[in-house]
Amino acid sequence: MQRTLRTLGLSTLALIASGATLQKPEPAARIVDAATGEPIRAQTIPSRSERVIRAPGYQDVRIVTSAGPGTKHLPRGPREVALCKLGASDRDGDGLCDAAEQRYRTLADDADTDGDAISDRIEIYGEALPDGSAFSPEAYGASPGHRDIFVYVNWTNRWPAKQAALDMVVAAFQRAPGKNPDGTTGIQLHFILGGEITYADDLPYTEEGLTPLRDQHLPWKVSFPLHYLIFSDHLQERDA
Repeated sequence: MQRTLRTLGLSTLALIASGATLQKPEPAARIVDAATGEPIRAQTIPSRSERVIRAPGYQDVRIVTSAGPGTKHLPRGPREVALCKLGASDRDGDGLCDAAEQRYRTLADDADTDGDAISDRIEIYGEALPDGSAFSPEAYGASPGHRDIFVYVNWTNRWPAKQAALDMVVAAFQRAPGKNPDGTTGIQLHFILGGEITYADDLPYTEEGLTPLRDQHLPWKVSFPLHYLIFSDHLQERDA
């Protein structure tokens, strides 16, 4: 049977970096008042997947320190962490006060500056998940000023994704028209290779049939779009 590639347009996202090396986490160079830029003496409280930066009179900032299971990436976090005063204005409700948005060069009136369905806060700080794991778009090179799409990849029956083919798709997205807030064009497409899965039957053809596979093998339940893709050489026949 002809080799088949199947994607799901489901509201759950992911990403890969090819040939990336393990990075050491870099603590923020400075912790500052978002409105004034003045340095703040703050306490850093580590936990399993994030660190909490806390100072009297300011809102806590939670920065993910683990990119997620099975990845080679560690988030660096922002070089400068802008703390918001308690009660500070946050017009777009994304968890970054207006003054912090100015320091991070994001829009105070739009929770998703680049329009890629990942909030500015998550692209800067990452997202800690209820099960104790975490996902950091920034660890893969994402930013709130450039559109990003994340795809998690599995395959069946020893039909792995070919890196050369994935690279061609990435390059095509990089040539996409439309300007990003950072002044560049194109879309960063990130694949995360999840590995081979065991599936004895022919792969379902419908989204309804594939959804249980996604739910079983996708390692994150994030709040932003995470797409799921399976390579397989066995596909159920379509109804006539």
